[in-house]
Amino acid sequence: MPTSHLTSPLLTVAVPAYNGAEFLASALESVLAQATDDVEIIVVDDGSTDGTGDVIRQFGSRVRYISQRNSGLAAARNRGHMEARGEFVAWFDCDDICEPARFALELEVLQRYPEIGLVSTGFSAFDDKGTIAESFADRYYGKIGRSGVGPLFEASQPFESATMQGMSFPLHRGSVYRRLALGNFIHPPTVMMRSEVWHKTGPLVTGLASATDWEFLVRASRLYPFAYLDRPLLRYRRSRQQMTDDSNTLTNLPREMRAFELILKADPLLRESSEQIRGLYRYWYVSLATVAVSSDRLLAFRYLAASLRHGCDVGSFLRAAIRVLTPAFLLPAFRWARRAVVPLRNESS
Repeated sequence: MPTSHLTSPLLTVAVPAYNGAEFLASALESVLAQATDDVEIIVVDDGSTDGTGDVIRQFGSRVRYISQRNSGLAAARNRGHMEARGEFVAWFDCDDICEPARFALELEVLQRYPEIGLVSTGFSAFDDKGTIAESFADRYYGKIGRSGVGPLFEASQPFESATMQGMSFPLHRGSVYRRLALGNFIHPPTVMMRSEVWHKTGPLVTGLASATDWEFLVRASRLYPFAYLDRPLLRYRRSRQQMTDDSNTLTNLPREMRAFELILKADPLLRESSEQIRGLYRYWYVSLATVAVSSDRLLAFRYLAASLRHGCDVGSFLRAAIRVLTPAFLLPAFRWARRAVVPLRNESS
């Protein structure tokens, strides 16, 4: 079993946790089930108030417990990297489940291809009612849904695994910087990287919530080629709030936009992709207008008008305009319809 006193483990699994007591134990058990003496597990408790620390302490020396004042996801991920002693660092979230072969396969990819800085994988999805999809990346990320994973990388090939008794999985690798900068398709909880990647890329930016992962991955992809193992090696937990709460969209999309501004500032040459950039902004503003109408119709009009500054996608604009102009008593019907037919997120990506 892994222990907290390792001085030079092969792998560090870094887990940020905020009020994660409900699911943390099962998440950690899925890591421990495949961990060896060469693995350290760090949980950064980001100021939880629900007994998360008590759950972590139950695992004793098998898990390193680090507690800090609540500072957000970026600060918790950064702390995990600062404390990590492994040659490789894997990201993992406190409410997900690792498939049994995840770490062995990701390590095998990184050790076989020394030029690759970071590897990610496919993932499934589940909620409190059971499995949503055995393969979920194409539903979660618009880029994957439209073209598949292969065209997003420079090369694709079968990956013959030594640790999985010669089984073969599709592996995609190469530079992804320009495509990743115009929309994320790397699922953060599936990521494993060489420890040097974080040190050379620099820390994650605070104040962007989940968008901080995308901004960091873009910066890392400027320095290193990435790989993607096209096999679901993580079970991603979806909550009902994630799927239905409009306040999440009103909070998270502006953060994605701020992250994109940082990306553009770092590389003005991306402005050569002007039509794709306009498409991103149209998507963001139309999405904001669509959800803002439930609480602030004037704000919804402003978002809709802002979308026109970046051109007009007639279909999406008209759908949003109809919703914004619909009387309030009919809005519940529109919310039901949107949940039934609109992709979960990242349609612009």
